[in-house]
Amino acid sequence: MRSIIARILVILLLVGVVPSLGVSQEVYAQEMRPNRVDVAIAASNIKFVYGDVIGGGSIIVGDQISSDIFNAKGAIRFQLNATDRDKEIESVVLSLYVSTFSESPSLSVYGADENFWTEKDLTLPDQNCVLIPHNIQQIRANEKIVVDVTNFVKTKIAAGDQGVNFRLEGNTPGNFVEFIGSVYYGTKLPHLEVTYVNHPPTNLTLSSNTIPENSPTETVIGTLSATDPDVGDTLTYSLADGDTAAFRIEGDQLLSNALFDYETKNEYSIKVRVTDSAGNIVEEQFTITVTDVNEAPQITSFELVGGSTYTNDEEVSLSLSITDPDAGDSLRYQLSNTKDTWDGNWQNYTTTPSIANWTFSAPGQDGSKTVYVLAEDRDGLRAESELTITLDKTRPTGSLTINQGALYTSSAQVSLFPTGSDANGISSMRFSNDAIEWESFRPYSADSVTWTVPAGDGVKEVWMQLRDTAGNISDPIRATITLDTTPPVVSGVANGGVYNTDVVIEFNEGTAVLNGMSIRNTTNVSAEGRYVLIVTDMVGNTTTIPFVIDRTAPTGDITINDGAATATSRNVTLTITATDNLGSIEMRVSNEYGTWSNRQPWTNSLPWTLESGNGQKKVLLELRDEAGNVSAWEDTIELILPTPPAPNPNPNPNPNPNPNCQPRFR
Repeated sequence: MRSIIARILVILLLVGVVPSLGVSQEVYAQEMRPNRVDVAIAASNIKFVYGDVIGGGSIIVGDQISSDIFNAKGAIRFQLNATDRDKEIESVVLSLYVSTFSESPSLSVYGADENFWTEKDLTLPDQNCVLIPHNIQQIRANEKIVVDVTNFVKTKIAAGDQGVNFRLEGNTPGNFVEFIGSVYYGTKLPHLEVTYVNHPPTNLTLSSNTIPENSPTETVIGTLSATDPDVGDTLTYSLADGDTAAFRIEGDQLLSNALFDYETKNEYSIKVRVTDSAGNIVEEQFTITVTDVNEAPQITSFELVGGSTYTNDEEVSLSLSITDPDAGDSLRYQLSNTKDTWDGNWQNYTTTPSIANWTFSAPGQDGSKTVYVLAEDRDGLRAESELTITLDKTRPTGSLTINQGALYTSSAQVSLFPTGSDANGISSMRFSNDAIEWESFRPYSADSVTWTVPAGDGVKEVWMQLRDTAGNISDPIRATITLDTTPPVVSGVANGGVYNTDVVIEFNEGTAVLNGMSIRNTTNVSAEGRYVLIVTDMVGNTTTIPFVIDRTAPTGDITINDGAATATSRNVTLTITATDNLGSIEMRVSNEYGTWSNRQPWTNSLPWTLESGNGQKKVLLELRDEAGNVSAWEDTIELILPTPPAPNPNPNPNPNPNPNCQPRFR
């Protein structure tokens, strides 16, 4: 409770420094209110009284605040000259902003007659006080509370009063509430929020609802208007539904937002909305009619030679298509080679006529040719068009090379390099091996073309024709190349040959390389070794011959039974070694007085049969390399055959002389 008393004492000190509110009126902007408010009237006078003390700068109300302060009451006066007496009031609320409070305060609001109280006396408005009910259940700091005082204020205005007075009291013992009352808080001062009855607009009309077809966008169709009972109320027009994309509203004018075509659609439906400043809405449906206007014909298609850009013919075909937006309108046309010069030779238009033979002006001269067409409907409305085509009767020229100008080729598949020249461009080309049978035309390109000439060595011809964009075909253009697929002929050495004498290399054409070194024709080769001869002719055909020169006989040896001195059997094993530095080795074997075996590839081990009879036996070996070089080798061994057993003097195998006497066994 002491804190409450201290708070009141501070307020008492502020009374002398806070300026008086005076009697000035202030009307606040509507957007500062959460709901629609037509006029906000600030309090002209405020005060609060407790005991014999007068307070200002705020309004404190409470009951039994302390032992020496029984209660505090507030007074507020509002001047009503800011209200419009010609308008009907819908509602008036008393708006108060809470600064502080204690525990659970309560609030009673009374309306009273004017008794001319001032901010400096202890008088409170108390004549004919009327308790104004409200439903304020809870009071919070820094929040606004409102009390509906509509009936009280309307009564005072009806009585002609220029102001209204309110008395505020707190009825909860020991509690108080403080309301903001200083001018420094601006719109948080106590004020009355007055709202007038706003009537919706009526009689929404459109001054005109027609528009001619083909009118440009932004064309004004008509002016919108409506009646509003509230004088000075602002009306806003907008599109609410229907064909809204085709129209727009600017202010009170309905404008077109599209190009209208009578033949496509001639009626549009829109719903227009008018809204007053209070948000009251009225909507009206309107039909906008597109009126028919005779329109000029349209040349929708005009072609020469099927739409070609070039032609090589002095007389060309022409096709024409004319339409008219107005159904059933009759049409005619005429043609000319000169702009704006018409001979009056009108032709009745039928569906897409085709003129087979139209002759250009100066037909013998190449260049651009323009044809003009004039179309007219029955009302004389016209449309013109023109088309230019290039007359080109000059054949293209060009050249052709094979394999970039080579004289010879070793392959029937060659590369062709075409070039061409034409004033209006070359479109295609074709090739032939005899200028009789041609391939189909292919798109022209200066890039190489792969082509196959006929088989067989000799001179080959390739022919080319060029076709320009006008269809002119060039004279045949010829190029030649010699096909040579035969490799050089070499003599003196054979492929894979092995020689033990000098060789002389000869070739009929080209250049030769022997083991990577160039040689001349009829070169003599004598050194031993392995050789690879490559002879290449001028077109790249090659002959490759590997060969060997070998004059050195192979070396080796032969041993019988691994070098044993004697043998007890004619059947022995020969061990043979052989070496040659350049090639393979053949061998044959013979007994000293026998015949040679057949030649066979050298092998390290060979079974052999010695000559019969005891005594020293010799085996001969002959080695021969691929070049025919021969070497001879031999080995000997003493053959000692075992002595056979002596003959049996009794050759009868039965030892019993009496064949009839058989041994008996018990």
